[in-house]
Amino acid sequence: MIRRILFLAALFAASFLHAEPIDDATFAAVMHIADQEGIPRPVAARLMFEESGDPQTGSRGNPKAYNKEPSGYQSQGLFQLHTKPSNIEELKRLDWMAHGETEPFDIWNPLHNAKVAMRYLARKHRDLGTWYRAVCYYNSGKTKQSDITDRTKAYAMRIISAKDPEL
Repeated sequence: MIRRILFLAALFAASFLHAEPIDDATFAAVMHIADQEGIPRPVAARLMFEESGDPQTGSRGNPKAYNKEPSGYQSQGLFQLHTKPSNIEELKRLDWMAHGETEPFDIWNPLHNAKVAMRYLARKHRDLGTWYRAVCYYNSGKTKQSDITDRTKAYAMRIISAKDPEL
């Protein structure tokens, strides 16, 4: 219980320093989605923090922020989904509509964005076999070990080695 309080306090403090904090409702919703998708809570919580609350990631700490990618497309929203049209169409088809969602996907809606991000990560875990590889792919889009940069490897290790926020 004390660790959960400390984790939430650290998450709140880090988020408070940025443009738009991750509120308790969003955090709880993401944890619920992680549970539904079989994603360890520490992985989901750290991924959310890295993508939407850590200035080291370049996301500007804003769930509505976007990053300019080398491809010329942007990554947008809470979990920074890559907006290349073919990528968004794949995410909508496989991780939104295939799950029976009836309303139109809105990348800026934190719940929509989190559902797609978590479902995508779970799908990559099923395809690739480990959380490390799934997170590497989530971050870089590359599946071959030889194509993954040291920065992406370090990112994946931070995500998968996160402590459980509920202990």
